[in-house]
Amino acid sequence: MANKKSTLAEMAILHSVESSGPTTPDDRKMEQIRDILFGGLSREYDRRFQEIGERLTHEVARIEGDVERRLSAMDSRLDSLAERLQSQLRQECHARTAALDDLDSRISQAMRTQRGELSVAIESLEKDLARTDSRSHESIASLGAEIAAALQTLRESLARERDQIHQGKLSRHDMADLMSELSMRLRGALDLPEVD
Repeated sequence: MANKKSTLAEMAILHSVESSGPTTPDDRKMEQIRDILFGGLSREYDRRFQEIGERLTHEVARIEGDVERRLSAMDSRLDSLAERLQSQLRQECHARTAALDDLDSRISQAMRTQRGELSVAIESLEKDLARTDSRSHESIASLGAEIAAALQTLRESLARERDQIHQGKLSRHDMADLMSELSMRLRGALDLPEVD
């Protein structure tokens, strides 16, 4: 671990020196010495970094492809699910529309039937009322005639009775004698003659 850290430090120094670039002959010689000492190590690190970069690039591409495939599969599943739901929704809408149309036609038919039955019932009631009214008028007229005839007969009968009462009316004296005789019979003071 310590070896790796020192190697990394050396690489950083080399990199800083390389990036500044040799400017003098002494600097060029130092550069050559560094290349002899650390060149192999530097190239090894460059190769490793390149491998890691390639591996990372390859892994990223693989992950991107995997994610793309999964997203594509999810899209296709969601598309099929959405199509199925839309189809079910359309079928449900058609079924409900058909049911509502059927209900509307049945209600209209029932209303027409009820209207016809009510019209027939009203006509029948009107005819019955007209017949009943006619019979009532006839009955009232007949009853009025019967009452008038009965009143006339009663008046005539009362007139006859009155005339008979006036004709067979007892005088006051006859009535007094009759009452007196009745009183005596009740007291037993008057004996009636026996009838053979």
